[in-house]
Amino acid sequence: MMVGIVLASHGAFAEGISQSAEMIFGKQTNFGSAILKPDEGPDDVRKKMEDVIASFDNQDEVLFLIDLWGGTPFNQANKLLEEHGGNWAIVTGLNLPMVIEALTQRFSVESAKEIATAIGHIKYVLARIDSRLLHGQVAIGWSKAMNPDRIIVVSDNVAKDDLRKNMIREAAPTGIKAHIVPIKKMAEVDKDPRFGATKALLLFENPEDALQAIEDGVQIDTLNVGSMSYAVGKVNANSVLSMNQKDVDTFKKLKEKGIKFDVRKVPSDNPENMDAILSKAQKLLDEQNK
Repeated sequence: MMVGIVLASHGAFAEGISQSAEMIFGKQTNFGSAILKPDEGPDDVRKKMEDVIASFDNQDEVLFLIDLWGGTPFNQANKLLEEHGGNWAIVTGLNLPMVIEALTQRFSVESAKEIATAIGHIKYVLARIDSRLLHGQVAIGWSKAMNPDRIIVVSDNVAKDDLRKNMIREAAPTGIKAHIVPIKKMAEVDKDPRFGATKALLLFENPEDALQAIEDGVQIDTLNVGSMSYAVGKVNANSVLSMNQKDVDTFKKLKEKGIKFDVRKVPSDNPENMDAILSKAQKLLDEQNK
């Protein structure tokens, strides 16, 4: 049986996307939209969703494609999903390519969750190691270059520190939300299709946290290595990267996992050679320990 697809949005956006998709893909069954008008409330859009679902041939497999995470259409769809349980799924970040992909997928896939997984995972525009986390260079330089809609600091330590969390949120550029999550939570977010078209810039305080996140399943293939502050027991591998033996060993483990390194403090810098940096750091550490 074909997966039923419900598009939902604030205003007429979902209706417009639905019409555009059918112009490209042809008239569709088990497919409909539910919009929240300015003078309507949560119960109104919920009723519209229920009416669309009632028209489906198969009500066991339903996929919601919603405009915004946390908005009224999302919240009502999520309540319906929780009440129904089972095989329903939600993806946020509604756009035309997403709908076309979902319509294509359901010809060969009979599971709403499988389609959600195929189209809805969070996208990482940059994953950066920076001991200062969210500061001027990241907030302005890298955010402007990579254009994320979320900045996510991934750190067990920072997640427990209310002062640092508040400082990070306040440092976020206008229009970009900053979040602080523990490493295990980031692994859950990575697998959660509800984040849809989210484009995230990840920040790690150190390479150890990045390695743990990757081992927990966060899908990263390249790490931007930007800044690692000096502390007792560390050596200066270059002008902005200070490492101890644990750091060097962790970078080697990351390399063994196939992770690539982009060693740049700011986007305009020329990338440096990570192998040469690690070799220098190891030599200095060996001399320090003599």
